[in-house]
Order: sequence, then C-alpha cells, then structure tokens
Amino acid sequence: MATIFECDEVTKSYGGLMAVKEVSFSLERGEIFAIVGPNGAGKTTLFDTISGISLATGGKIRFNGQEIQNLRPDKICRLGISRTFQTTVAFDSQTVLTNVLVGSVLGRQGGSGNPTLGFRSEAVEAALDALEFCELLDKQGWLASSLSGFERKRLMLATALAAQPSLLLLDEPVGGLNRTERDEMTQFVRKINQAGITVLMIEHIMKVVQALANRMLVLHHGETIAEGPPAEVLRDERVVDVYLGGKRRERLAETGGGEG
Repeated sequence: MATIFECDEVTKSYGGLMAVKEVSFSLERGEIFAIVGPNGAGKTTLFDTISGISLATGGKIRFNGQEIQNLRPDKICRLGISRTFQTTVAFDSQTVLTNVLVGSVLGRQGGSGNPTLGFRSEAVEAALDALEFCELLDKQGWLASSLSGFERKRLMLATALAAQPSLLLLDEPVGGLNRTERDEMTQFVRKINQAGITVLMIEHIMKVVQALANRMLVLHHGETIAEGPPAEVLRDERVVDVYLGGKRRERLAETGGGEG
C-alpha cells in the first residue's frame, strides 16, 4: 500500500515545555491508525500541528509527499485533510445544512474561499451527501443548537466529510457518548474508511481502538513508547505500566486487552 501521510520527528514546544518530542509515524492509504495515551500525553497537540492550528517547532509533516508543516489550516484542508475536535463545535444560530456548507464551500479542494449569498450546486450536493451519510438529512433545516449531543457529533463529522477529504483526523470520536452511541459511531467510522478515506484518530476507549484500528501509537509525555497492531501494543510492558497502570496488568491479561 502507498504511504499517504508521514510525521518525521515532529516536535512542539512551548518555551521550556516539550509537548511533543520527535514523534515519527506514517500512514498507509486506506488504513485506520489510532493514537492513544494518558491525558496530557500530547495527542491533541500533535493533531493541532498536523492540521496547522499550531505550527510544529521541529520535524517534517508530509501529505502525499508534500511538506505541510508551515501551511495554514485552510490550505491543509483544501489539500485533503479534515478534522473534528474533542468538544463539538458548530454555528448554533445557523441551520444544520448551513453548517455543513461551510465544509463543502471553504474546505473542499477547488471550493471557493469567498462564500456569497448563493452556493454552487456541487457544494450543496457535497453537503447533502455528507448529511445523508451521517443520517442528518431529515434535520437539515433545524438549528444546530436544537440537536442532541450525539447529533452534534455527527454534524461536526458531516462538516468535515463535506470537504471531501482523503485523510480524516478524529479527536475522540466516541468521547461523551453512551454505549449504544459508541457502537453507532464506531460503525460510522468504519463506513467512512470503507468509502476510501484514511482515518487517523485519537481515542481513549480501547474496545473502539481494537474494533477499528489496523495499527496504533502510544504517547507518554509527548514521546512514542509503542507502535504496532493493537493486540501487540496493549501487551507491551511500557503501555501496561504507563497507560493502563501496573495494578491492572492481571485484569488486562484475563480480558485479552479488551477493557474500556
């Protein structure tokens, strides 16, 4: 499989604080790759450097062979990388459709960066397709503020998908969801991947990681401590001690690494 994305010794520091330290990994086109680690490990900071929200202070980030570490977020999005956030964000005073049109107009490759009172037909079609995919088509006229928590998660996902990315960054896609909603979101992520989109996700729920990820990387204090298939990584002594906690070692062995 061809490599679509690479982080090469990516570092992000804030003065004397090293939030991400020389992190390297690559993604193969069409895979699902998970980044996990305890709170404060540097996961979202790494996402911010990838998406251009916060510039890396060292290393290279490549997408389809092109270095992107110095590009603005809108430029990165138009190249084909979309992302979601831990906390659901939306234009609450606007309709569901208008929210998703922001993605299809501003984020899509070839989309216009100067929206007017009208929208091109291809932008509207991309937005409606994304809403249908996320099962929100029947709520396109609702105000975003009227949606439930899970619906808002799906709205943020639809907005990212409307940009028609080839790489999708998901920051804790099942965070804050109940068990039934987690299962549904897991199916959405799997369906996105089956549609040909490479997925890079941050997730704490190990059952979700095991159900979706081909490979995973564990961060601790901004550094990589393990990388590989979930079944192998979750049995790594460093991961058990640092991420899961030594006292849970025996329980992890009994459950086959399936807690969460």
